[in-house]
Amino acid sequence: MAEKKYIVIAEKIRTDIKNGVYTEAGRIPPIRELAKRYGANPQTVNKATAYLESSGFLEPRRGAGSMVRTPAAVPGRTKKVLMLIDRRRAQLLSDLNDLANYHGKDIYLSYLMEASARNLGSGFVVFDREAPPSPEFIAAVSEASAFLIQGTLPDFCFEYLIEANIPSVVINRHITPGAGRIGSILIPEGQIREMVNYLMSLGHTKFLYALSDRFDQTVLFDTRLEILRDAVASCGFAPDAVEVFIYSDVPGRDSDRLASLVSAGFTAAIGYNDVSAVGLYGLASRASLSIPHDLSITGFDDIVLAQLAIPPLTTIRVDRQELVHRAFALLDTLESREQPCRIEEQIGTSMIIRQSAFRV
Repeated sequence: MAEKKYIVIAEKIRTDIKNGVYTEAGRIPPIRELAKRYGANPQTVNKATAYLESSGFLEPRRGAGSMVRTPAAVPGRTKKVLMLIDRRRAQLLSDLNDLANYHGKDIYLSYLMEASARNLGSGFVVFDREAPPSPEFIAAVSEASAFLIQGTLPDFCFEYLIEANIPSVVINRHITPGAGRIGSILIPEGQIREMVNYLMSLGHTKFLYALSDRFDQTVLFDTRLEILRDAVASCGFAPDAVEVFIYSDVPGRDSDRLASLVSAGFTAAIGYNDVSAVGLYGLASRASLSIPHDLSITGFDDIVLAQLAIPPLTTIRVDRQELVHRAFALLDTLESREQPCRIEEQIGTSMIIRQSAFRV
C-alpha cells in the first residue's frame, strides 16, 4: 500500500533539513511555497509540517511559521535504537522464512531499514516474560538511547527503562499511566466488526475464531475474540454462534473436527491472524472442503501470503512499514519531552475483499 501523501512530503522536508536546505534554528518557507515546491496542496503540506512538529524536527512559532530543530538526543548516550523482543519471537528470528513469522518479519525488516535511514545503531535484545532481566538486557539499557518493544515486556523490565529515563515505544500494546517516557503505536481492532458484518451480509450465521497452535493465546487474542463475540451478539445471535477453533498443522489431526463444525453450520472462519487463516486451507483440503463454497475464510494483517493464497485471502490490512515509521516518529517526540510522559497513537487499517469469502 502506498504511503500517505503527507508522510511522503514530511520525509522530503526532513531530508532537506538533514541535507542543510533548511538550517538549524532557521525557518522553513510558508506553506503555500512548500506546496508549490513539493507539488502538493496546502492542506497536505500543513499536515506534513504538523507531523514533523510531533517528531521534533520543527517547532511552531505563532505568526512566524515553523523553526527547524533537531530532536534532542539523550545526553551521554550513543544514538542507538534497539528492539526488544520476547523469547518466543526470538526463536523465529533464526528463520525469517518461517510461515509463523511473516508478520514479525515485516516489522523487523522495516525497523532495520528505518534505523539505517536515520543513521542509528540497531539490534535485537531478547527478554523473558517470566525470568528476571538478563545481563544482556541490563547491558542494553546502559547503552541504548531508545527502545522499540515487540511483545509484552514485564513490569520489572519496564522499571529499568523508567529508572534510566530511556524513551520507549511499545508496538500494539496498551500502556498504563506512570513514570517514564513511554509510547504505544496501536493497531485498532474495530474493523473486526466490519468483517463480521461483511460475512453476515453473505449469509453466514456461525463463525469459527481460528488460531494455529504455533501462536500463544495472548491478551490480543482475547481482545479480538471479545470484539467478535460482541459483534455477533449485537446482531441478535446466541453466544454459541462463535466457536474458538485452535488447531495443529500436523496432517490429519484436526481436519475431521473442522469438517464436523462446517456440517454443524459454521461456514465462516475468522483467523486471529493471516497465518492462522491460511493454515485452515490445508485442513479444509484434507477434509474435502471447498474454499470459499463450503467454508469462507478471512484473516488479519495482509501479509504477502494472503495475496498469494489460492483463493486469495480476504483480510484486514495493517501497514507494518507505516507502523514502524510512526513508532520512530513517536520516539522523536518522547525524546523531546520530560518524564512522566505516556502517549498512545493508532494507525489506520482497511478491509481487503478477495476471493476467500462467498455467499452461502
